[in-house]
Amino acid sequence: MIALLEEALAENEKDQLAAADYHQSELVDTAQQNATLALREAIRRLAQEDFEVAERLSAVAWFYANFARGILDAEYTEHQLGEDVFLDFVPPRQTVKDRFGNLMAELKSLLQDKFDGLDTASGVQ
Repeated sequence: MIALLEEALAENEKDQLAAADYHQSELVDTAQQNATLALREAIRRLAQEDFEVAERLSAVAWFYANFARGILDAEYTEHQLGEDVFLDFVPPRQTVKDRFGNLMAELKSLLQDKFDGLDTASGVQ
């Protein structure tokens, strides 16, 4: 089961890299990281012959890996349909940074207009 899980995670990672051309999903990143952490702990518990916990952790890792696969498949379908509406529960950092930059530029422009209006209102040229 662990070997199959490692193969599934590797396949997800390969497909995630291919999908980076059109979308980088933090949701998939997080699910993959959680699956990898659960898998590592399952392997450690298996080495300690704690089979019950190892099996439970393997199931957790499968859950995260399957969740990541589902998101990857949904995003691929969305991309192929041409809508590019992705399942981001948290906006990607670059999107937030771009939006913040645009808002700051707009604020700067508004403040500059107000400042320039002060000179004109007081009769100073």
